[in-house]
Amino acid sequence: MLIIFLFPFLGQLYMADYDRAAIDWLAEACALHDVTFIDMVAPFREKAREEQPMRTLFLRGDRYHPRAEGYTIVAEDLLRVVREKNWLPGTH
Repeated sequence: MLIIFLFPFLGQLYMADYDRAAIDWLAEACALHDVTFIDMVAPFREKAREEQPMRTLFLRGDRYHPRAEGYTIVAEDLLRVVREKNWLPGTH
């Protein structure tokens, strides 16, 4: 059981276009080695865009480290994948 993900950075949430090179490279590397990869950009973008002005999901003055709400997004997505893969006892 292994899951890899990248935290998105501020620009990926608020800019219309952003460079996906690192995300795509890591997703391909994970696929080659049969490792689960989660793209966190979409769930962060969705949550940030629920409000206008857009919700702040990062620590003040920091473009890379999420606030508690950002970590909640990560935890929920990780739990979703773990459940989908039946990695929890009693979910087979």
